[in-house]
Amino acid sequence: MNNRISEYLKSLGDRLSDLPEDEKSNILNYYEEYLYDASDSGKDLDEVINGLGSAEEVASMVNAEFQLQDARKNPSVKSFNKAMTHVFRGVATPMGYFLRGIFLIVGYALIVTVMLGALTAFISALAFPAMMLFEAVTLRTSFIAEFIGSIGAALLIFGIFSLAGLGLFALGRTLVQTAAGMLSWMLHRNKNKESYTEQASSKKVSKQLEKKLYAVALAGLAAGLVLFFASGLPVKYFVIFNSMKPDNVQTVSKTYDIGEVTKISVLTAQSCIRVVPSDDGKLRVTYEQPDWLQGELHVTDGVLEFKETSNGRLPLFDIATLHESRTQVTLYIPKNYDPELITLESKGGIISIDNVAANINAKTYTGEITLHEDIPIHIAASTEVGAIEVGGRPAGERNARGISFALGADTLKHIVLTTSRGQIVIR
Repeated sequence: MNNRISEYLKSLGDRLSDLPEDEKSNILNYYEEYLYDASDSGKDLDEVINGLGSAEEVASMVNAEFQLQDARKNPSVKSFNKAMTHVFRGVATPMGYFLRGIFLIVGYALIVTVMLGALTAFISALAFPAMMLFEAVTLRTSFIAEFIGSIGAALLIFGIFSLAGLGLFALGRTLVQTAAGMLSWMLHRNKNKESYTEQASSKKVSKQLEKKLYAVALAGLAAGLVLFFASGLPVKYFVIFNSMKPDNVQTVSKTYDIGEVTKISVLTAQSCIRVVPSDDGKLRVTYEQPDWLQGELHVTDGVLEFKETSNGRLPLFDIATLHESRTQVTLYIPKNYDPELITLESKGGIISIDNVAANINAKTYTGEITLHEDIPIHIAASTEVGAIEVGGRPAGERNARGISFALGADTLKHIVLTTSRGQIVIR
């Protein structure tokens, strides 16, 4: 073997260690044949080698070409990362560094963002359905429709997020292929050198698994839609989150002797609370009960207590309670009745107080608090992230805890209004 060719091939082979052995062997055979053909045809070997470039230059080119082709045939963040590494090894000019640096920043940012979106979607396709299945198994066994609806919601969520993940993954692969193709063009522009890897045939990538995943996602989506809508749960959630009063409401009303009640406590999950004067002089509580809530009403040691909780029928009840139900608890207070304290609290419901002269503490999380008061009374109001409106205008002072408002009056009666995320309206 010609010593010049032998040294060149050995130097080239040492720099192709990242390639598979069969690919490395084929490349070395290709350049060996190319150099011997040139030598046998009478060409000056030094000129031929100079035309090819040094062993280091050719190895950088070949490694970059191979990794770029692999990124196009098997697109992924990993294959794109390897391709970029080898492309930068072959950069020799400041402009090359600049152009490929732009690709590194923009290409990586876009590809990684899309791939992370796909990963997030796939994780969500498992996590959220698992949450819905947990909701299903914790429902009371008598609620068959809600159980079926929870299973349907789990399948529906699985289908939606799986299809989103597969779509983002396909987009990410396309971006890798496009970026690898553009980098390959940048690598070869203004170059007329022979390239072994450009003559290599593309490896076929199996699409069977991807097709099966799409089929499973679509099947889950279709089954979920049927089960979820057949259960009636979408209608129930629509009624809640659109502040509509449900049709299937049972009204419970009880009257109490004011001599037996010194304090009143009303706590609701999402039903609204209304406190109004009693026209007939009786202390009365009226509760509109939907089919997913239950109310407990009793008097213990002079304290009239009402507490609203879930009856176990509505999946994702804690989320639903962030919005009010248009069912209502109405507390009728006689004008001559002077309780020590009336405590009102609702997580998602609205609280309304109409011209009741009593010591009242009202608190909500997301619900609005409305006070209509013509009787002189001391008022203190505060909200963390909401707003306070008095007489149709913004009021209160902003502080570290949110907004506070106070209105004094020559009376011992006081009303304290507190909300975390709701609005307070005083008229």
